Amino acid sequence: MDLFLNPEINFCTCGCEARLIKNPQNSPKSDKKRFDYWVECLDDSCKNKGHVENQSWKAILSWNGSLCSDFPEIIEIPFLSIVGLNQEEIENKVHELEKQLQSQANKSYKSGRPLPQKTYIELKAKLAWLGYLKNWLNYYFKNTEASPSEDDSEIHQKNKVSNELSSQQ
Repeated sequence: MDLFLNPEINFCTCGCEARLIKNPQNSPKSDKKRFDYWVECLDDSCKNKGHVENQSWKAILSWNGSLCSDFPEIIEIPFLSIVGLNQEEIENKVHELEKQLQSQANKSYKSGRPLPQKTYIELKAKLAWLGYLKNWLNYYFKNTEASPSEDDSEIHQKNKVSNELSSQQ
């Protein structure tokens, strides 16, 4: 479960390592200390920087699925084994799992009973991991010459399930 909410950071496309940045938010509304997180390249001349997120794992998965990330040859998803599967089998497995997670979220949303916080975070994290996996699949199996475009990135698109889950909390 360590990798689940603490994913490894992919290298930058320039070849350098990248790091997670944690910056305090200025929020007069709350006494709780909150942070913004993003990933950026260690090479100051590169200037590649990921999207700002409110959770470290979200920032890392967002970076890993972005144009800035150098996709690894092998990807490890902590709750899903894809070893030995071909492209179609992986896509089918991802589609079925995504459908199952969306069904779980929709059922909770329609019933008016919010998910427990731990379940909510696990669901959001699984959807983010699946988005990263879909970008990786696109990059490696579709034989694109470049990383997926920022607009097409599954990580950066706001889907219906995320909006419904956010409205519950």
